[in-house]
Amino acid sequence: MAIATQDGNTPVIALLRRDWKFLFNQLRSTHAGYLHRVTASAPVLGGEPERYYELAAADAEAVPGALDPSWTRRGGQPHSVLPLPAAPAGSDDDEAHTMVRIMLKDVASIPTGLAELEAWQRVLASLDSLPVG
Repeated sequence: MAIATQDGNTPVIALLRRDWKFLFNQLRSTHAGYLHRVTASAPVLGGEPERYYELAAADAEAVPGALDPSWTRRGGQPHSVLPLPAAPAGSDDDEAHTMVRIMLKDVASIPTGLAELEAWQRVLASLDSLPVG
């Protein structure tokens, strides 16, 4: 099924649940930056694994280059991302990643009031943004 393009300033990404599960299994994080990197839905709903592996292959072949200084002069912010893993991230140490998931679930289940909500979200985002490797 083809995805209609969206106009506007806010990126919109349509994913099937199975694609979301695939991405989460590959990256072990909702904060890994993949969705920011692609910034738009795959041309075909359900085509996320194919796009992911194409980007992972391109990352494996990429040679780091010099940063273009004109980006910062035009208001851009340098941003570096880790290459996408072809194998699920952290598959070499499932026990450690299970511990991180348990910690995230424990923090996520802490009852909070509105006054603590922003700090609670920052703690979860900080834990989730730790490099998977």
